[in-house]
Amino acid sequence: MKKYLLLVLILIIIIVLINFDFFSTLFIVAIKQTQLSSEEWLEDIKYLRREITVRHKDAYANISDTELDKMFNDLINDVPDSEGDEVQLRMLDIIADIGDSHTAIRNFITGADLCYPIELYWFDNGYYVINTIKKYQYLIGSKLNKINGISIETILPKLATLIPHENIYMVINKAPELIRDPRVLRYLGIIEDNDMTFSFLNQENKYLEVAMSPEKINSLELVEDTNGRYSLIKQTYSNWFQYINNQDIIYFYFCKSKIIDSIVNDVIKEVEAGNVDKLIIDLRNNVGGTYIPNNKLINRIKSNEKINKQGNLFVIVGRNTFSAGLLYAVDFRKNTSAIFFGEPTGAKPNHFGDMRKFKLPNSKLVISYSTKYFNLDNQELDSFYPDVIKTLSINDYLNNIDPILNDILNY
Repeated sequence: MKKYLLLVLILIIIIVLINFDFFSTLFIVAIKQTQLSSEEWLEDIKYLRREITVRHKDAYANISDTELDKMFNDLINDVPDSEGDEVQLRMLDIIADIGDSHTAIRNFITGADLCYPIELYWFDNGYYVINTIKKYQYLIGSKLNKINGISIETILPKLATLIPHENIYMVINKAPELIRDPRVLRYLGIIEDNDMTFSFLNQENKYLEVAMSPEKINSLELVEDTNGRYSLIKQTYSNWFQYINNQDIIYFYFCKSKIIDSIVNDVIKEVEAGNVDKLIIDLRNNVGGTYIPNNKLINRIKSNEKINKQGNLFVIVGRNTFSAGLLYAVDFRKNTSAIFFGEPTGAKPNHFGDMRKFKLPNSKLVISYSTKYFNLDNQELDSFYPDVIKTLSINDYLNNIDPILNDILNY
């Protein structure tokens, strides 16, 4: 009987692992890509080369076939003399040159064992520490000026070569992930080993030189209590809305692109009840999801004469407004009288999208790629630009002040 139960349990586990492709996801960090043989890396590179050019909507839109082929050939020739980390970063470099933000190595960052224990964010004039471990808690609110004596202004273009992007706003948004990764900084020649020195300017305008070593990611205990501040700069888990200050104003935090959503239905009901004078839709942290053209949210707002007029309808966008989030922003601009506030978006209105994925056979690196091209703007702008451009300062963030929302409320 015990053997029978054990067999049933094993079968259940196997079924779960197969159905959800869970095994490769759970153990991706445990796979030591640096230990792959040259033959295994060559197989992965050739697989990537073949699949990305066949599956992508147009892999040669921003790079010629000759240039892309040369990059792959150079990497293939260099594999026998390269470490696994360097091979991955060379692949990252190649994919970034395709020039499509949806086409990327999805689990490169999550595959890291070590990182420098600081979280950075670009405010109105540079990168600042917004979170860290207890040992470096005094750095929260400090501006990062240099790494190993090299200015951030010099480092940023180097990081851009590894970031799939369509504009500088995506580079600014994604660079902090790479700054934390010693593999990246070694590859770019910024550090020789894992130890390095960060140069900061703190809130008292004092310069700090801080020697720092990377820490194991799975043991990090971040200390900063953000008191809800993260919703200003990071995506939260769900959509929500509220009335502001008992006024006839609805603020709708629309961070998940799910039009079939009870919160979306509730917002529509409140607006159509006629008790709302101003509607603010915050898309600044909507990084995508499901896009439904001609959807009920925009159609209902468009047909509402009270709300759909300048001064009554506002949309907030930012560097995190991406993919489906960007498509909804374009829809609001085309179909309503909304006034847009915030930052330029991290992607262009005309862009590749509708992402799919495949996995390399040996390293298990997950490659995303685009299957469609969205041609939404005749001007070929490098970003979706709001009518009123406004960026948070570090003092706004530390004091939990949203200057963009405040400007709208005072409009």
